[in-house]
Amino acid sequence: MNKIIFIVALMALAAAPARARLGDTMAQCEARYGVHVRIEESDQKDALHRKYLYEKSGYRISICYVDGIAGQVDIAREDGAALTEAEIKTLLESNSGGLAWKEVSGDNAPNPLLTGPQWIRDDGAHSYALDGISFTLKKYDEAVAAQRAKNDAAALKNF
Repeated sequence: MNKIIFIVALMALAAAPARARLGDTMAQCEARYGVHVRIEESDQKDALHRKYLYEKSGYRISICYVDGIAGQVDIAREDGAALTEAEIKTLLESNSGGLAWKEVSGDNAPNPLLTGPQWIRDDGAHSYALDGISFTLKKYDEAVAAQRAKNDAAALKNF
């Protein structure tokens, strides 16, 4: 009987979505998913837009770090299928940071142009789901905005 319970528990763990967490350090992420499989650089060529890609249990996890912590986390199924409502719920819970997610839409949404569901936390973190799900810390948004302003100022310097 104990052997059956153990096997069922292992199967449930294998089927659970990868639980990337906002605010985790790279060491915590790599302890959870293993060493990243590759790094993608963006056109901006700055650390904020460098994506560390992980693969685990049928999921693809993409993480951008800010000040040494996961500032933006994207999770999708490797087979390209959309996440189920149960997977989304599990991922929202694991990325709650002890705070509640509130579903928002329209002008209250972080990105009113997106058509899929969106959520916010009291600390300004936000999330949206299309085929996968994306989580972003307010700290990451602020760092990206500051970098963009710096780049824009540099581009206009010689006008």
